[in-house]
Amino acid sequence: MKIIMFALVVFAIIGCVTLNNDSEKKTPPAINEKMSNDAAVEAGIEFGGETLSKVKDLLNKRQRLVPEARNLEKNLMEDFAGMSDSRLINTVNLYLHSESPKAPQLVLKMLDSAKNLHRQLAWHIAGGMPSTKMGETIEGFLTQVITDNRLGEYLSPGLADAIADNHLRSSYTILRQGLMETNNVAFAKAMMAVDPQKSSSDFLDYLAQAPVEELRQLNLETLDLFTCMEVLKHLQKYPASIYQQSFANLFLFATSRNIGLAELAHQVLLTYSPTQNLYLSYLFNLQPEWVQLAYVEGVRKNLTPVASLFLMEAKKGSRHQEVVDEINSMIN
Repeated sequence: MKIIMFALVVFAIIGCVTLNNDSEKKTPPAINEKMSNDAAVEAGIEFGGETLSKVKDLLNKRQRLVPEARNLEKNLMEDFAGMSDSRLINTVNLYLHSESPKAPQLVLKMLDSAKNLHRQLAWHIAGGMPSTKMGETIEGFLTQVITDNRLGEYLSPGLADAIADNHLRSSYTILRQGLMETNNVAFAKAMMAVDPQKSSSDFLDYLAQAPVEELRQLNLETLDLFTCMEVLKHLQKYPASIYQQSFANLFLFATSRNIGLAELAHQVLLTYSPTQNLYLSYLFNLQPEWVQLAYVEGVRKNLTPVASLFLMEAKKGSRHQEVVDEINSMIN
């Protein structure tokens, strides 16, 4: 899957793939059984896209995909910085099949480059060719950039994927920092993969950063909307502690004007009902009256037996008659 999605991911990194003028004018050669391995590899690197896919199929049929991909290592080690963007992208795409034990060395070389594309391709190699050695290489590199106070330069979705693909639980705090600083969903997904239960606790703190005023709008600015939705889905599978200070913010999300966010937050809250209705209702009644009314109105649209049990408990401690009346109009 990593290799299949490679072209789309790289396209997102650089905005568009700049082809050299020669390949724009030339017509890709026909990839067939008569073509030599060297000619096929060159065509794949030069033209990429469908041509490269056909080259992979041809080499795989000949059982030469791994060795031919590994043959590219020397050029990458010595001259990746001298390659055009398109040739480098296509070369790395093919190299991901190499299964080379020297891949960690190449990753370090490319990460040392000041060019963003080189760094992002390095992370894709690290994620696409996971191993014990690769994991140790990533951890060593991250330790060094943290020491040098340069971690911010490397906080990217590619880094998050590399940490997750190499199962580096020891680098979890870096993923958390990446989520808090970038809002990128890749860091959230990597946190889920590395430590699903711990991430739930940190996700509550992430959601707590959203101002109340924003949650009353259709879109978010402080946080990433898609990331919030992924986080809320995760919290349904891996519930965080109801006693965490930031837990109560879920009631605010449940009143969002964004229907998707509100429904997901409702579903998360109801995972604690009926077993923890007493404390859940206590938190509910600490909310401002407008939040309580908005929450009840949201539940009205999809009233379930579980939601009814919670509302019955919640009204016992409510200090607002209007909230009690709204609940009674629904469940009496």
